[in-house]
Amino acid sequence: MRSTLALLTLGFLAACGDDGTNHLADAAPGVDGHGSADAAIDGPALPVRLTVTLDGAPAAGVKTYFLNADSSVVSNTLTGSDGTASAVMAAGGSVTAIEPIQPAAFAVPVTQNRLDTFAGVKPGDDLHLDLGGFGQPPPPVTFQVVVPNDLVAAHYQLNTPCGSVSLDPPVLLGIAANNPPVSVTLSGCPATADVLVETLDTNFAPLSSILVTAAPIANDTTLTVAGPYVAFGTTTATYSNIPPDVTFIDTDKVLLSAQGDLFSTSAGTSIGGGSATATVALAVPPAAQVVGATQVVGTSPSRQGAVFDRQTLVDWGSPSDTFTLDVGASLLQDYTTSPSLDLTTNTVTWTPATTGLAPDAVLAAVAFSRSTNTAQDNWSWRIAAPGSATGAVRYPTLPTDVFDFAPQATDGAFVEEASTAKIPGGYDAIRAHVFSSDFLAPPAGTTGHVAVTQIQNVKLRRASTRNHGPLPVYTRRK
Repeated sequence: MRSTLALLTLGFLAACGDDGTNHLADAAPGVDGHGSADAAIDGPALPVRLTVTLDGAPAAGVKTYFLNADSSVVSNTLTGSDGTASAVMAAGGSVTAIEPIQPAAFAVPVTQNRLDTFAGVKPGDDLHLDLGGFGQPPPPVTFQVVVPNDLVAAHYQLNTPCGSVSLDPPVLLGIAANNPPVSVTLSGCPATADVLVETLDTNFAPLSSILVTAAPIANDTTLTVAGPYVAFGTTTATYSNIPPDVTFIDTDKVLLSAQGDLFSTSAGTSIGGGSATATVALAVPPAAQVVGATQVVGTSPSRQGAVFDRQTLVDWGSPSDTFTLDVGASLLQDYTTSPSLDLTTNTVTWTPATTGLAPDAVLAAVAFSRSTNTAQDNWSWRIAAPGSATGAVRYPTLPTDVFDFAPQATDGAFVEEASTAKIPGGYDAIRAHVFSSDFLAPPAGTTGHVAVTQIQNVKLRRASTRNHGPLPVYTRRK
């Protein structure tokens, strides 16, 4: 999945240096990362496979555990040269990968690890995990852009899938059909991309736009945009069945092309006197101008309660100048207590409300620290699991050949995230790529709806913002 709801893996591996960068050990001789010889031979015919990459390239030597639901070991292995490991196992077990991150040595050695666990796996699963890293950024592209002069505009902006930049020209001495060329620099752009030229008034409120499909993006070229500008219209978001504890509704709208986002804006409205209906107006390019794009609308109701969690409802489909949503029928179970970790059972728990939709999926993250007189060990552990209507997700008990990750009473532990989601297709639809996507992003399909509940200290960050409003799309912080 990928959107507005925009919201940690580790261990010790041989051959890890202490220069502060990620290191991956070589695969174990003769193993090649494809499960162990003692994996159950009488289990299901289809294996569970995990593919690990580092900046898109196969990551060999990543410690991987395939465990049954009771944490008994099916396979304890390393990924092979192709970045994969696999094992035949029953449904309901877990797969955990450990990524070592070791900073420079201190007087007291400090070890940092990050772990990712896919829980509730099924035979035939093809799981994917990208460790990220510090790969080289794509080279920037610098080119000239010429846009038509708009007599009522104070500012011009170029919106592309690889960034948004100002096109404000130097002071014009006369009125010309086109503004003078403006040099822009973008990074990570495809060779051709859909772009949107936008005009704004003195307060940076949008006025009009020009959509250019398949515009060439290359160094030392000039992109000349032909008019006319199309005046912005208004999308009216109409909300009904608003629960009485909702005091405010934020609405975000983004338009996506095949390469990425073209435009985003946001607005909000207060809900007074327990009103069960509300409308929000958003200034956007009219639907007729952006035929072929995807519209994503993110709705975030602010609710009164003892626990400050956040729900975001995400709907996507063809561009439209109207949007309607039954808020009460779309909300997930709220949190009535903050998530906490039970160190004796290694379980993150919270108390869900008795009303609202039950979630399909849970994603939790806990940061641990353990100090001794001779060492400091820190690790961060994410787990994705099927939804829990009772408010609990339990970590597996891992083997101790790398490190004893089972919580101890003296450990420091902090729940960084406990998010729940209602998703088209349920947990099965997102399990394979759950750590490289976002609960808040639209999955495949021309239309759909996602609901996500996040606790206050959730590890999410907004994507880059525009002058006239934030994107409704979020991406998970690595």
